[in-house]
Amino acid sequence: MLLSSVTTIEEARADGVRLSNGGEVQMDTHGRLKLLRFADGSQSQIQPAQELWWARPHDGEDRAVAFPEEYGPADKSSGPIDWRGQAQ
Repeated sequence: MLLSSVTTIEEARADGVRLSNGGEVQMDTHGRLKLLRFADGSQSQIQPAQELWWARPHDGEDRAVAFPEEYGPADKSSGPIDWRGQAQ
């Protein structure tokens, strides 16, 4: 295991969005990250979601992952980040 984390869901909205950390973290119905807001005012928005994990993985299983992220620093400029690779 490379990483194990726990996030407390504070609100589950009717549209399926899960909120944590006072709404600073938004996740989809599967708990995958969609929006992160940071203390310095910057944020990252991921569409449709950060697909780095999946339900019931098998030992040694890996999958190709690709998702776009729009990073916006506190100064309101923004830029795209294109994530591509393998998740295991």
